[in-house]
Amino acid sequence: MIEHAYKLFNLTNEFSFDSLKEKIKRIDVRVDDLGSQISKVSLGHSGPFFAGASRPGPFDNVESAADEWSSWSKCSVTCGNGIMTRHKKSDVQKKVCNLGSCSCWGEWSAWSPCTKSCGTGITQRTRAILEGMSENDCDGKPEEVAVCGTHNCFGDRVMLLGGRGSFMQHMTIFDASDNSISTDLSALQRSSLRLPKLAMHCTAALDNAVFVIGGYYTRYDVRKVSGSDCHISDPLSVRSEIELMQHQCVEHDGEIWICSAYHKPQRCDSFDGERFTRRTDLDHNHLKGSMVSVPERGLVMIGGAEGSRRTSSSVEILQDGRWRAGPTFPNGGITDSTASVVGGDILVFGGTMESRASDRVYRLAAGSSYWQLMANRLKMPRKQHLSIGIGGSVYLFFGYRETYPIEKWDVIRDESTALSGESSEMWKNRLFASISLLPGDVCLNLN
Repeated sequence: MIEHAYKLFNLTNEFSFDSLKEKIKRIDVRVDDLGSQISKVSLGHSGPFFAGASRPGPFDNVESAADEWSSWSKCSVTCGNGIMTRHKKSDVQKKVCNLGSCSCWGEWSAWSPCTKSCGTGITQRTRAILEGMSENDCDGKPEEVAVCGTHNCFGDRVMLLGGRGSFMQHMTIFDASDNSISTDLSALQRSSLRLPKLAMHCTAALDNAVFVIGGYYTRYDVRKVSGSDCHISDPLSVRSEIELMQHQCVEHDGEIWICSAYHKPQRCDSFDGERFTRRTDLDHNHLKGSMVSVPERGLVMIGGAEGSRRTSSSVEILQDGRWRAGPTFPNGGITDSTASVVGGDILVFGGTMESRASDRVYRLAAGSSYWQLMANRLKMPRKQHLSIGIGGSVYLFFGYRETYPIEKWDVIRDESTALSGESSEMWKNRLFASISLLPGDVCLNLN
């Protein structure tokens, strides 16, 4: 007892009372901390504790769960490039993630075969909406359509058919390869030709044949010219529902379009070789106008007579099933002219301008919105004539009240040449005839 009091006396002498209280507090904190460490080790360590230097102690290499990296988060986007994150205490790591294209659409299919083996056809390709996507949320369309065609269906032979008076049963075949007339005969000379009386009709090539549509004496009829022997059929069973005279016709998108007949100058129909289809009406009258098909623009109607003794400056272009205003024709308009397409350019020749026959040539270049008057002119004024483009040239035939030579307009040099030896008195005043390129071997063996 005395010994114990002695030790306590020495202790109080060595430390002040306040110092002793501070040391007791420190001991309490260390004990509490020790309990906390033991608790943490017990929670994070499932194995037994070992004593001794050769075994890890309970406090060796101890790491809190908060010191470990979390799992990577989901990508911040559902498609395209996004970010993924993970955390460790106050540290953050990021990395790029990619969940593929954000497009609503799958891959495009291959282009379909061209609808035409030659000339201008159509090809298309399609794509499907990806699973889980809605077409309302997607930009673009499920299909694309393009113009196709690798080579011309026609050679260099031109058929000129019918005309007024003695020319009504007349056929002429011109060969542009050597600028010669290979055939020039009348059904009166050869009964096997079986030509009806043809004037104010039109002709157009389609599917390796030439179709003869309408006319003054054949107003509702369609005939087919086919075969190397130039067989001309009787009227087909299909008939036009309107009278067709002085109308325009041209092959466009795999059908023959027929517009601006004498009694229906704003109406358009199409013919696919078997049946007629009513099409959208023109906004203006284009009787005695010119119509051409231009793949880069559409179907184009130029000028015509919009009233008594009036010429029209209206140009209309068919696009997406609707007629739209095109570049206005200059100088008050034109009628009784012809138009041809070469390399995407539209060329208009002659016609009636300012109440008289014209020798002017106008061009609407591909991609242009303005008509250009060419510096050079035709050899003589023409109206109610015919023209057709072959290669880089345009050939012009006939005209009103005169004996005209065949003219060849060179598109590269922008000048006209009269073909010598091909002016014929028998062609004088050959009006209301038709012109068409001959496809394949049609009429090849007609001699």
